[in-house]
Amino acid sequence: MARGDSHGIRGAKNAESRGPCITCSDKDPRNRDGLDTASPPTFASDEDMVGHTRTTDEPSGRAGGWPRWRRRLLHLVAWAALGGFIWSQLPDGAYPTDLSRIGAGRPAVVLAHDSNFASGMAVMELLNTIRNDYGGQVEFLVAHLGMADAREFASRHAARDGTVLLFAADGRPVSVLHQPQSTAELRQALAAAFGLQAGS
Repeated sequence: MARGDSHGIRGAKNAESRGPCITCSDKDPRNRDGLDTASPPTFASDEDMVGHTRTTDEPSGRAGGWPRWRRRLLHLVAWAALGGFIWSQLPDGAYPTDLSRIGAGRPAVVLAHDSNFASGMAVMELLNTIRNDYGGQVEFLVAHLGMADAREFASRHAARDGTVLLFAADGRPVSVLHQPQSTAELRQALAAAFGLQAGS
């Protein structure tokens, strides 16, 4: 055998002993440049980026992080609802609640009323029956005990829900009735305190 052929045979055997070429194998996930072609790189979509931007821009804690103007608006709505509820508790021809009218030149009848109880409402119905009989000679007022000034007024005069207080024209307290039960009782109290008769 020629020397050149023996070299060729040995070269072939050495190649077989080394196995298949790794860089040329179809099973190797890397190409000749050494890049991984089995798992191509992924990028965030436009939708993902937009969603991420919205998430970071949203204010944290919606329940506890409202703007100040919104909290103030809620407070105003709550106070308006409270005032509407108190107003709805009054019968037709609502009573003034301005307690500064006491001592303003006319006798005054003031009812202490707490909307959480029924006694004050029952007395209010009695007053509503008789007050038009006095032809504007007497101020009929209501002290709503849900308001700060009315609570202070009730504390000063030891009044509670359903208490009727009678004041002279100059503001002096004249008489007190605790939860009167009839219109006759109220008429007698007005006659004794102010010398007034219904329709006089």
